[in-house]
Amino acid sequence: MKKDNAIKKSIDKENLQAWELMTHDPVKALEISVVVHDKALKNAYQKGIADSLLNMGWCRKYTSELELSLYNIMDALSAYQNAGDSQGVAKALNAVGAVYFDLGNLDSALDFFNKSLSKSRETKDNRREIAALNNIGEVYREQGKMDEALSFYSEGLALAEKADDAETMGNLLLGMGIVYMDIDNFDKAVEFLSRARVCCDKASDKITGAHCITNLGKLYYKKGELDRSEELYRESLEISRSTGNRREEAEILNQLGVLRYEAGDSPGALEFYEEALNFGKAIKARPVVLQSQESISRIYEERGDFQIALQRFREFHTIESELAQDEAERRFQKLAVRYEIERSREEAELFKKQNEELELTSEELRKANQRISVIGRIGRQITALLKLDDVLLMVYEQVKHLMTVNSLGLARYDSQKACINYLFFIEGKTRYEPFTLKVNDKYSLGAWCIRHQEEVFINDPEEDSGRYVVRIGKHVVGKPSGSIMYVPLFFEGTIIGLITVQAQSKNAYTRDDLEVLRSLGSYISIAVSNSLAHQEIRELNQLVLREKGELEKAYGKISHMAHHDNLTGLPNRRLLLEFLNKALAQANRQDEKLAVLYIDLDNFKPVNDTMGHAAGDLLLRMVADRFLEAFRKSDTVARIGGDEFAAVVVGVTSMNAVNRVIQKIHQSMERVFTIEGREFRIGVSIGTSLFPEDGKTPDELLMVADKMMYLNKIGIKEKA
Repeated sequence: MKKDNAIKKSIDKENLQAWELMTHDPVKALEISVVVHDKALKNAYQKGIADSLLNMGWCRKYTSELELSLYNIMDALSAYQNAGDSQGVAKALNAVGAVYFDLGNLDSALDFFNKSLSKSRETKDNRREIAALNNIGEVYREQGKMDEALSFYSEGLALAEKADDAETMGNLLLGMGIVYMDIDNFDKAVEFLSRARVCCDKASDKITGAHCITNLGKLYYKKGELDRSEELYRESLEISRSTGNRREEAEILNQLGVLRYEAGDSPGALEFYEEALNFGKAIKARPVVLQSQESISRIYEERGDFQIALQRFREFHTIESELAQDEAERRFQKLAVRYEIERSREEAELFKKQNEELELTSEELRKANQRISVIGRIGRQITALLKLDDVLLMVYEQVKHLMTVNSLGLARYDSQKACINYLFFIEGKTRYEPFTLKVNDKYSLGAWCIRHQEEVFINDPEEDSGRYVVRIGKHVVGKPSGSIMYVPLFFEGTIIGLITVQAQSKNAYTRDDLEVLRSLGSYISIAVSNSLAHQEIRELNQLVLREKGELEKAYGKISHMAHHDNLTGLPNRRLLLEFLNKALAQANRQDEKLAVLYIDLDNFKPVNDTMGHAAGDLLLRMVADRFLEAFRKSDTVARIGGDEFAAVVVGVTSMNAVNRVIQKIHQSMERVFTIEGREFRIGVSIGTSLFPEDGKTPDELLMVADKMMYLNKIGIKEKA
């Protein structure tokens, strides 16, 4: 007894070690958990088994192995339920919700978090209840339901304050502060983020504390208090460096780069961006690298160092493409994982139902506990497989441990064609090709089994076969058998096929062997149905994916036509206004300027008059290409009608920057245009407007720019 207690204490200690290690080193924690799980299994220590499974699930969640994570956590949930451990059940339910949250399935996540909350309240486990309330608040915040999020955060905060749990209070207050910041309630946001910071200091939680300070920096940035924002970012940077939180450090460096850039300190901004870039590469945080590269490229472009700017922009484009590909792969993985999860849940329900039926109806099986254990293990293994060949080979290998088996076959019944298709027949190491028999074959034991939907049990063909057939027909495959069993397979009350086990010697089987085969038949029916359904679903998924791809291409083409000029391929007026609205909102938040250019072609009408509209259309496309060369990637140029164009230039620091863009446009138009052997010189009249000086809405800015273009055009004519 003392030895058993010592082993259990050792298992509990190692499980606790893995639990505390997993957020810092999930790979190492997983290795520990796997070893502990094996030790707990050998010693039949149920709590140790459940705790190690839960730890394995959390570790695999942190390493993004979400499907395996869910399997481990579901097994842990079952183990806790079987052991009557309500606290463990609440923890496992919470973990399931966390995995669904990572999968982006917020409805399922919310369902499991609510179940965890109910179980925590039932057991009066305040710590679990607070965790559930916090997680529910996170889901609602992610869904944009800010009032609901605040309600659950507040309820959790009241409990945490009552328990004087500073660490939990810090997390809840942080969540509330971010909500208030998202809805632009700056006073409340400052209050809650500041309180969160105090709690983190009290709990010595430097990582969460640094996150509080970073969010305060973002808040003051939104308020336009840039000096205070920079002060907070630098404070958070120092803490992040002391804790080794390099991801937080890289993000703060980028924010400091933004502040220096807006202050007109390009060298200082460049220094921060380069440092953030190096950190981002070191920790493989490509979003951080992406932001840094884009900012660095912009600075070099404004300096006139176009070669370096181009190099950085190419690196930015490569990373952006990789991120887009990664996102597509993650979405595909999420869809695949969701399918496997739903399949596993349905399979588990069928498996549970089948076990209940066996337990209630089979008195003999209840007496044979050892065989039930073996059958259950085989059943779990085969119902977890999806490939039919894998299922049948495993059945063949496992049944040989229970009885004499020289050959094993499985057939599927086709009621429409009135035939039996043997999908699998193996004898020793020989695997035979599939073959078919008619269901009305009077000499086939398999056909009799299907027609009568009953088992066939023969220990001496000469004496026993007469109960089933007049005589046994010629063997299609394999050697003649001395002992034969056939068991019909049913799924949801319908016969779907049969399984046969045969031995070369007579009197090889007992009625217990027949009962074992009948019991395994229930699992085999499920496994066969699952594998066939899986194959059908895969085929349907491939068809759906092909159709989806074609639809997406069609929608993309329609969307492009609706938002772009059919002649030049440039954005049209509608898309220009959409972009301008977004650019204005961003410029307003970041206290930036932007410019709107209204461009009209000079001397265009003579081309149409002398060469025809086809030549005019060609000239417009050539002009559009030159405009694209003159503008940056971040700017937008559109054709808004006839020979009129408009452009939006973002990130403008002064009118000098706008003038440089205008100069590039004029330079691009200095080269002659050659159409059908004739040369034309086309000029442009350009009017500009600045945000916020000349207007704060798209209509105001376009109207001012149009007016300035008209005045410039008149001026050109007067000079001429």
